[in-house]
Amino acid sequence: MSKLFFESIKVVGGDAQNLEMHRYRVLTTTKYFFGKCLDIPFETIVRNQIDLYSDFQFNKIYKLRVVYSDIVEKVELLEYFPKKIRSLKIVEADIDYSYKWNNRDHINELYNLRGECSDVLIVKNGLITDTSYANIVLSKDGDFFTPKKPLLNGTKRLLMLSKGLIKECDITPEDIALYNSCYLINSMLDMYPIDEIVY
Repeated sequence: MSKLFFESIKVVGGDAQNLEMHRYRVLTTTKYFFGKCLDIPFETIVRNQIDLYSDFQFNKIYKLRVVYSDIVEKVELLEYFPKKIRSLKIVEADIDYSYKWNNRDHINELYNLRGECSDVLIVKNGLITDTSYANIVLSKDGDFFTPKKPLLNGTKRLLMLSKGLIKECDITPEDIALYNSCYLINSMLDMYPIDEIVY
């Protein structure tokens, strides 16, 4: 597999969001795979991309997508339109996505099992992990919980854990009925509500 990774960063009002967590992931990824830490100048990249984007509007939300190896390989700034996710189909898989690989073929294969649902909710070793592109948060009695063993330790998940907004715990498919609500979180999403989880 080609050692290409990517970051998707939310840009609001011309500013990149949650850069501390994105930098941390890039630094740890490049140190592990290449033996050196790549420090990507996200702020400079955002400013350069805005200058190149002839129709950039500060009142819109954009996604900065940076593909990297031991160097920055590709940069894109795209206007962001959230997917309409209403339902999740539970699927089981023994998959490793602990790093944010640019190649998502295995994830896409699982996504294709969603049937009539909007996305999949992946179960590994009997425990809920993530959807195809987001971490999940479940609420109960005013508290918010996220799976202790996600496929990918997302940047929004890290931020919310560091602020004490969510707690980690093991969640089985059978446990879902004990919770009141389900939400998706990722670098672009803040607590996006899900209507239904299908077994």
